[in-house]
Amino acid sequence: GLGADSTEQSKTLFARVKGKAENALQKLPFKHFYIARPGGIKRIHVHGKRPLPERLFRPLFPIFELLSPSFVITSEDLAKGMLHIVKHGYDKIIVGNVELKELSRK
Repeated sequence: GLGADSTEQSKTLFARVKGKAENALQKLPFKHFYIARPGGIKRIHVHGKRPLPERLFRPLFPIFELLSPSFVITSEDLAKGMLHIVKHGYDKIIVGNVELKELSRK
């Protein structure tokens, strides 16, 4: 996700672990390899009981979208962007929210 540290030197555990996992995966013999780094994912379809963090942060998404639109991506745009990459490839390995949103509209 957003904030992963490929150098594995971050002071944040999440960033180090995510970066280390990405680096390890890149060493595997995949024909094609891409890393999606979405930020805040806003679910479109909500079924059943939602996890506590989502219940707490979901009301804040409109504020995040207004103040920092590049931070938030809908689950639908994330899926469409990733599907576009699988079908057509992409010129970069690491793909963030902005690129994923752009690809979801193609």
